[in-house]
Amino acid sequence: MEKVKAGFFHRRPGEGRTAKLFPNRPLFVSTWRLDRSSDETEPPCERRKDINRRMTMPTIASILWRRLDQEGHDCWSLSRAGDGWSLKGQAAFLQEGAPCGLSYEIDCDAGWLARTARVAGFFGDTLDYRFARLDDGGWALNGKKQTHVAGLVDLDLGFTPATNLLPIRRLGLRPGIATPAPAAYLAFPELKLERLDQTYRRLDDTRYAYAAPAFGYDEVLEVAPSGFVVDYPGLWTTIALR
Repeated sequence: MEKVKAGFFHRRPGEGRTAKLFPNRPLFVSTWRLDRSSDETEPPCERRKDINRRMTMPTIASILWRRLDQEGHDCWSLSRAGDGWSLKGQAAFLQEGAPCGLSYEIDCDAGWLARTARVAGFFGDTLDYRFARLDDGGWALNGKKQTHVAGLVDLDLGFTPATNLLPIRRLGLRPGIATPAPAAYLAFPELKLERLDQTYRRLDDTRYAYAAPAFGYDEVLEVAPSGFVVDYPGLWTTIALR
């Protein structure tokens, strides 16, 4: 590192131009950065790479679904995030003959309890919906308490099969065991939270009998070890799973 006296012109070797220095201020010429401390031993680009590596959440599993009841796809991934789990996905489909694109993200604790979620995108207008679990166990939507879904444990996004993973992983049922699992359900395209009564009964290692009486739905779901539903009869099928 080279210190240059203030108030002079400094010509670097091989340069044909000069740069006037600020009067009464020393210039430190460095190939890194001006405020570099003496114990820093790697250039900024390497430090930025290290920060990016620490910020990257390792993906545990990912899946691409094709919708069966109308044109559409959904791509989703599961990652570790601090003391819990991060679920991120993007859905693109036709709704009432119009294109719809939604990205969604759910933050869960270590026991698969959803803490916050966000759905953003477009269906005609731009959409941005934020969900938060309240201290009393209820739910807020865009900051407004949703009293009609108070006490419901799981959050179910009605446009994607992704959120079936939450009760499947949270309950950890043994084969032959059945349980009700009512959820705070985001109806789509109405985009409002409502109670959805549903039940899961584990048949074996990979199959669950699932019923949602409000929709007249009662089928057997094929489930991957990660908890992803890989076959959702009449609604979704898997194109790729990793």
